[in-house]
Amino acid sequence: MSTASIKCYHRICPHRGDNLTEAAERGRFDRFNEHLDHLDFIVAPNGNTILHIHLSRQREISTDFIEQVVLQCPRLLSQENFDGNTPLHIAASHGYTHVAEELIRLAEALHDALDTRTREVAINILQNEVEAAERAKRAVREMLRKVNQEGETALHVAARNGRSLGVLKAILSNEDRQFAYPVNNLRESPLYLAVDNTCTTIVAELLNNLSSQSLEYDRRYGHYGETVLHTAVRRWDTGLSEIAIAAWLSTKIFVPCSCSSCKSDKIFFNQIAWLTAAVAATNSASAVD
Repeated sequence: MSTASIKCYHRICPHRGDNLTEAAERGRFDRFNEHLDHLDFIVAPNGNTILHIHLSRQREISTDFIEQVVLQCPRLLSQENFDGNTPLHIAASHGYTHVAEELIRLAEALHDALDTRTREVAINILQNEVEAAERAKRAVREMLRKVNQEGETALHVAARNGRSLGVLKAILSNEDRQFAYPVNNLRESPLYLAVDNTCTTIVAELLNNLSSQSLEYDRRYGHYGETVLHTAVRRWDTGLSEIAIAAWLSTKIFVPCSCSSCKSDKIFFNQIAWLTAAVAATNSASAVD
């Protein structure tokens, strides 16, 4: 549960200063009836909005509350706190698949109402259904690609969290398969983060969904200046390495490594050989059992 109090800071609100923390945590929308025209002015000292507070409570999350809040104030769907995190970032960090799916659904449904410059809902009737669908798709992807102060999208956050497989799938199913997600401020891609945190199921999902352009097996990432395969070897995880080795062999790419964990090409290839043998032995043992 969040310890930061959340209050209304609208300058002309007669209930300005009311502590609404518990109402946000518990999803009690009726407590906000006096603030319906300025919900985005109800914030915590760290910039958390009603939705941030509700999604951070580590209890049962109410998608009905989320829907009520967003329908009343669409801009809260993607409003960032002071760390640059949107509600989708928070959902990804906790592995809330149903929340991520609801946020994406709302972004698609309210694509004509999401105006970050005003709080007014713009009602536009589009004659061309194809154009409407494209606008909805762009609105969703704009939300998916928002980056926080660490340069991370919700996909980056989900990629390092083994329990966020469902969130990651929800994001990927609504993303352009040819879109290459950028690295974060530490030069880490979503795939690199998944490998570095030994999230095997996440790695498998990324390799299954992202385009070869997005994977960039030969690119160096992170503090060690490693490729994704070097990182898999450094982690000495046979399940993870099996996936990474198969992907690497399919691209026939090798980039000499200068990282501290791979002193020379010879050591690196010896590690690959050892892991390949370990993977084969593991699979053989499983088959016998």
